[in-house]
Amino acid sequence: MLQDWTGMDRESNDMNLTFGKNMRQLPTFLLPKMLLGLLCLTLASPAHARLSTSSYTCSDLKDLVFQQGAIVLNIKGNSVYRRFVADASLCKRGEVVRRINVPTKSEKCRLRHCLQSDSDRNN
Repeated sequence: MLQDWTGMDRESNDMNLTFGKNMRQLPTFLLPKMLLGLLCLTLASPAHARLSTSSYTCSDLKDLVFQQGAIVLNIKGNSVYRRFVADASLCKRGEVVRRINVPTKSEKCRLRHCLQSDSDRNN
């Protein structure tokens, strides 16, 4: 059996994969489907990985925002996300910092959030 640098068997067009001590062959046509499946899982996972403000105390949230500089947090169920910042330097051009109340484990907490400035909205 002749193999090239990719591990492909040149005669049968199959890829050899080792599972423990047994040698199995994976048909080549399955590889793109497997890669596409992994890509879909990878792209779908970030939305579910967002941290929720209601999982933290207010002081823990403020520490988290300060440590990260800027962070996107879930503030209501699984449908509303906001980007919170440690200071105004992390806002985009034309944005200003406003404090908004977010729910936490124990109480409401005021965190900094970037919003488009009123003067930019009118233009």
